[in-house]
Amino acid sequence: MTAVCREVEAVYAANSIEYDGSGNAQYLRLLSLPSPLVWLISQLLISSDGRASMSGDLLYRRPTEIDFLNGHIVELGKRAGVPTPVNARLCDLIRAA
Repeated sequence: MTAVCREVEAVYAANSIEYDGSGNAQYLRLLSLPSPLVWLISQLLISSDGRASMSGDLLYRRPTEIDFLNGHIVELGKRAGVPTPVNARLCDLIRAA
C-alpha cells in the first residue's frame, strides 16, 4: 500500500494536481511501523465485518471501481512519463479476480 500511495504522489506531482495529502501522510506513517504492529492496529480499528466496497464487489461478482481509481493513476502516469507498476499490477489482479 505504501508503494501505491507513493506512485499516486509522484503522478499527482508530475501532473500538477494539488490535493490534501495529510491523511495520506498519516497512513504512510502507520504503514512504516513493523508489520505485526500494523496488523494489530488494523484489528483494533476495523470492525470484524468491515471491508472495502471493492471486496464486496469481488465477492458478489459486481464490476469494481478499479479502473476509475487506480486505473486513472496508471493513465495519468503514462501521460506524464511516470512509471506506475504497482498500481498497474493491482489493476491486473483485481480484473483477473
